[in-house]
Amino acid sequence: MGAVLRVNNWPTKLADFIESRRHEPFVWGENDCSLFVADAFLGISGIDYAEQFRGRYSTALGSLRCLKNDGFNSVSEYLTSIFGAQCQKLQLSRGDIGLYNSGNGDTLAICIGDKFVGTGENGLVFISYDLIFCGWKTWDKL
Repeated sequence: MGAVLRVNNWPTKLADFIESRRHEPFVWGENDCSLFVADAFLGISGIDYAEQFRGRYSTALGSLRCLKNDGFNSVSEYLTSIFGAQCQKLQLSRGDIGLYNSGNGDTLAICIGDKFVGTGENGLVFISYDLIFCGWKTWDKL
């Protein structure tokens, strides 16, 4: 698929996106972990890898049904189909996608430099590298 080019001024766009979502609560199908990370990636790359799922679910079960209907057993499997094999957390850098256990299961977050950020019940949560167990390099895979 070729390399993804970042849009001009992408670090500022990522920071602005994070700030714009700081207080938005987690909502399935609108601001869940998958769509939050996809929205961040869209803003810094111009590519919407979640387009096929938007508007198709509003619950956890619905999100799994969408994945299964499209031939995937998990969001991890879907991301691997796009970005290639998962990598170790130490290989991840700003703009890459990480996976951690939030206590409610595997959860996606986007790297913002020295930590990751993802959705939480009452707004964004910041996650240390220590909690990330794997992820996907996003810039050299598409």
